Formats: sequence, C-alpha cells, structure tokens
Amino acid sequence: MPEKPKEKPEPIFSIITNDDRDSIAQLLNIISKEGFDEIDSSDIDSHIFVLNKNGGVGIKTEANGKLVGVCLAPVNPTRNFISLELIAIHPTYRNSLVVKKMLESVLDTAKRNNMDIVTYARESTSFKLFHNPRVIKWIENKGFEVSDAELPEFYSEEQFSHQEKYYKFTLKKL
Repeated sequence: MPEKPKEKPEPIFSIITNDDRDSIAQLLNIISKEGFDEIDSSDIDSHIFVLNKNGGVGIKTEANGKLVGVCLAPVNPTRNFISLELIAIHPTYRNSLVVKKMLESVLDTAKRNNMDIVTYARESTSFKLFHNPRVIKWIENKGFEVSDAELPEFYSEEQFSHQEKYYKFTLKKL
C-alpha cells in the first residue's frame, strides 16, 4: 500500500520577542542560500529594538517547533509610515497562506493607523511578490494602491552588496 504523503503542520503565528533573534538568524541563513547575505543574530537586534520602541508588526510563524517565517515592519514615526523591513518564509512554506497572513497583518495595522507602507526589494526577492497581479489586486481590495520606482544604480552598488536592481514599493492607503 502506498505511503500517504505527509501534510505540512498548520503554522502558528505569534509576536516576535528578543529571544527570537537566534532562530530568525538561522531562518535567514537557510534563505541566504537563495542570494541573501549571511546574517548573524546581532543583525536582528536593531530591527527588534526599533520595533519595540516605535511599534508596528513583528510576527513569527512556527511549525513543528521550528521557525518557518518572520515579518518585521516597524513604524517610522517621523514620516508616519510602516517600513516593511523583512518578510522571510522558509522555502517549504512559500506556497501556503503564511505570506498572505503576514502581509495582511501589516496592511491591517497600516489601515488602522492611517499609514502607508514602504518597502525595498531586489529583483530576485520580494520584487516578484509586489509585481504579481493577484497580489496587487488583493492589496487593492484591502484599500491600498501599489506603486514602485526603480532606485538609481548607485543605490544598489553603494548601499547593498548585490549587483542587481533595487525597487522602492509604496503601498499607499486609499
């Protein structure tokens, strides 16, 4: 009799704490094989510090006791927007509802606080997410308009270590 395929366990969402920095770094290093820079837990500290200080969205997703997704989106109080700093999902969970639930949490927080959302994306990563017609339609249905602008080449060369184009995405509240 053929063996029944294993189902992925249902992800559990919860708030990020300072204790999560090592597991976040481990997840990002799994993903780093896809083109991200190597990360250590101290790199996560500043994101969590800003999130704790200014508020915003900081959620993690776990399955079978392992971190499979993280979203860091602190409020920028001086400019009155939410900065979507990081949304990272383990490859096994990319086609699940994890990304949608994380992004929905950011959109709902921005809407409640009457804020726009700003994020930066490389062509090889979240650029694809924000250029997906289904995702754009879904974001529009949530009350936001998606716009993007290619950043100048010097931005990619000087600010980041990658030789690819970067884009700034603004999800403007309607």
